Amino acid sequence: MKTKPTYFRVGCISLLSYLAPLSPLVSAPAAQTGFERDDTQIWELYVPVESDSAGCAFNVVSVSDVRTHRGTACAGLSAKTPARLGLEPKANPILVAPGEKYRFSAWVKAGANWRAAPDSPGVVLQFLLRDTLQKEIASGPLFIGLKGASGDPAKLSGPAIPTQWIQIEGVVEIPAGASEMIPFVFVWKGAGQVYIDDILVEKASADTQLTQVLK
Repeated sequence: MKTKPTYFRVGCISLLSYLAPLSPLVSAPAAQTGFERDDTQIWELYVPVESDSAGCAFNVVSVSDVRTHRGTACAGLSAKTPARLGLEPKANPILVAPGEKYRFSAWVKAGANWRAAPDSPGVVLQFLLRDTLQKEIASGPLFIGLKGASGDPAKLSGPAIPTQWIQIEGVVEIPAGASEMIPFVFVWKGAGQVYIDDILVEKASADTQLTQVLK
């Protein structure tokens, strides 16, 4: 049977698990291939059309240039003018089923020149959810920020991203109609530099408490 690669990442460890189509996500042996080995081979820059002229960039930053959360390198996302931009994985989407729970977290910090737009949540983690036809489901994506989770990133605005490392983390339940998801780390409207490290996407146990969803 032909298998389909499913990508997920634990800390500075990237995991590439080859699973049969529509099989559940399972753990796989870890390989040390984090930002220390140049994650531009695993993550790529995502820039929405409205931010095309904002001078957005993604680069791997050495510990000699910035204090990382852990290890010798982290990711840097930057924009010259206020923009939305993010990281998306180059691998295939993760296969999911309604009712499953997933944990998504990342360590982030603002650079000295970071300026968030008014009412911006700063950085959010996004689950883009699609059906079996690879169309986005009607309920839309799910976002995780410092305040909790929501289908509307504007609900997560308020807490500023500090210049010291802080963890954004949440556990969400896959809604009806979703069969695959793509995790994004999004800088949500701002200019300057933001650093990202130790990204985690994993399936959580059924008894794991869900993050509060803000309406």
